[in-house]
Amino acid sequence: KGATKGATKGATGPVAFRVCEKMRIVFSTLMGTVGFRTLSARALSLAGREVSWLVEMKIGPDGSLQGLAELEGKLDEKSIVAGETALVSQLLVLMVTFIGSDLTLQLLRDIWPEMDDLNF
Repeated sequence: KGATKGATKGATGPVAFRVCEKMRIVFSTLMGTVGFRTLSARALSLAGREVSWLVEMKIGPDGSLQGLAELEGKLDEKSIVAGETALVSQLLVLMVTFIGSDLTLQLLRDIWPEMDDLNF
């Protein structure tokens, strides 16, 4: 399966990385584009230690994840899920570290109102 399989019209990446995109939109409102881009770059660097193919990815000027299209056909669905899981995990750890668990949880509920309580 290609890395962009399941992408929809207007999406900037595969279905799997829509979680990152939703987080980018909401978190950038709080910390600004530059702040979110910086935090995302750090999360990507940390996640790249867990999932090696992530080192080929970049964070764009708007804080979006870039470079997945170039990996199309080289990654299977399991690899993509592992990459997103690592990236989202690192981003959440950094968010909790810098703004605290209460505000992070509030922002996540803004994105996914039906989300169950999380314990950070």
